[in-house]
Amino acid sequence: MEEAKVWSNSKFFTKFLLVLAVLPWLGYITVGIINEDFLILSWMSPHTFFEAFNNFFQREVGGPYWRPVVWTLDTMTKFLFQYNSIPYHITNIAIYATICWLFYKLLQKLEFEEISARIGAFIFTILPAHELSVAWIAGRTDTVMALFLLLSLHLYLRPEKKILLIILSAFLFLLSIMSKEPAYAAVLLPLLLLLKEDTNKSRIKPALYATITAFALVSFVLLYRFFVIGGTPFQSSNFESISLWKFAQNFLLYIPISFIQADQFEIIISWLRSNFVYALFGWTIAFSVLYLVIRKLITLRGKQLKLFLFGIGWFVIFIIPACARFGQWYSFTASMGLIIAALSLFKIDYRKPLHQAVMLIIIITGIFSITVTAVRAGKWHHAANVAQTSLSNLKYKPATVDTMIFLAVPDKIDRINTYKIGFTQAVWYYLNNRNIEVSPQLRIEMQKDTKITYKILTPSQIELTATNARFVNYGTISRAVIKDEKLSYRDGFQTIEITTETMPQITTKAIVNILDTTLLNKIFIFDGKQFVRLRKY
Repeated sequence: MEEAKVWSNSKFFTKFLLVLAVLPWLGYITVGIINEDFLILSWMSPHTFFEAFNNFFQREVGGPYWRPVVWTLDTMTKFLFQYNSIPYHITNIAIYATICWLFYKLLQKLEFEEISARIGAFIFTILPAHELSVAWIAGRTDTVMALFLLLSLHLYLRPEKKILLIILSAFLFLLSIMSKEPAYAAVLLPLLLLLKEDTNKSRIKPALYATITAFALVSFVLLYRFFVIGGTPFQSSNFESISLWKFAQNFLLYIPISFIQADQFEIIISWLRSNFVYALFGWTIAFSVLYLVIRKLITLRGKQLKLFLFGIGWFVIFIIPACARFGQWYSFTASMGLIIAALSLFKIDYRKPLHQAVMLIIIITGIFSITVTAVRAGKWHHAANVAQTSLSNLKYKPATVDTMIFLAVPDKIDRINTYKIGFTQAVWYYLNNRNIEVSPQLRIEMQKDTKITYKILTPSQIELTATNARFVNYGTISRAVIKDEKLSYRDGFQTIEITTETMPQITTKAIVNILDTTLLNKIFIFDGKQFVRLRKY
């Protein structure tokens, strides 16, 4: 078979892997600044290149977070290129390609057979679940964390234990934990690695030393953050209310979300619920896979069992910190553990016809996945273009502090986060005025063909209607599958009542009551392309 060349030639496979890691994302390079990108870049105003390093000594940016490595990278890029999105995207793609290669090399160091290591690296590289981590500029916190973590781990796994390599490994781990907080969990990796080793006391002492060193570095960062920077990671809104049931639910949800996008998973579940045949087929596949896994686990012994336990342990330690609140990008590093566990279950031999068929299915699925990823760049471009056009054409530049009320802010367009976060900062950027108080509470999750209309019912009451869309409040949980629902809420400027119905067609309506009629001339409504000033009654 021709595809066997990919799995038998090391240099050819490395080039092949890097092409897979880069090619699907080339169309995203020119996607403009969008969503939370505005929020993050608005925090940074460096006057010199070296001011970027101030992030290590103060919490100028990041709210409850302190991620100086990522913020420094962002600040350097902004100093050099301002709001030109191209360098940010190129950096994201380069980091992702490096991670894919490092994961391949990690599988080799874990002593997987070469065919298994290459299949595992191939699967990780083409996963659609990685879209936000690569295409979204602000999503780089997960990839930068994973990059330094893998580099540190590679040095730790080298057979020679030179003091310089040990120091460098510890330094890279320090950069990882200063990139994103879930890296703290990696203090357990040296002990977890003992699971895959043969019983050998000589391995225990270095693992204990490495664990103590990692724990000391995490403790140092937390103390430095508390006394010098201010605050702790637990001040994040993610930890405001923790439900044991929600925690367990999120843990299970992260398993499929490690491989597919949350939207795709929601659509699949909706299909299964909508038709008995679909449901029967889906449950049959699920139970068949579960049966095969359990049956294989019962017979698993030796090295393969140890690798399975290591993979599951990897997933658990990296996903537990994210279970308090669901965010589909949190599974990026944890997904490596699931792939390791899956690879340990089956010994692959591409010379066998059945295994050749499985590999062919994997390759075809991978080609389909990267094609979908590449095509979705068009949706990102559309969402970014609408985001830019909607505000760049806005003509409103008050000389003093003022207020602007925005209705139907595009929260998502074609399921792409458009202004889910960062809308206020985008308004400030386009109007060059950071003194404006922005009220973007009424939002819309829409499609490219959504039509938005409005009419004035009374001098203080407005009705907005949209088809194939969903009006929501700021912070409402997103839905890929729209359902009938009613929402009502109030902020300092307005009360809003939303009704969404799916029959006979998807229609969403919002009744907005303006509490202060003097604000009517400061209301702007999104018409699907741009924000227009409210007509007079």
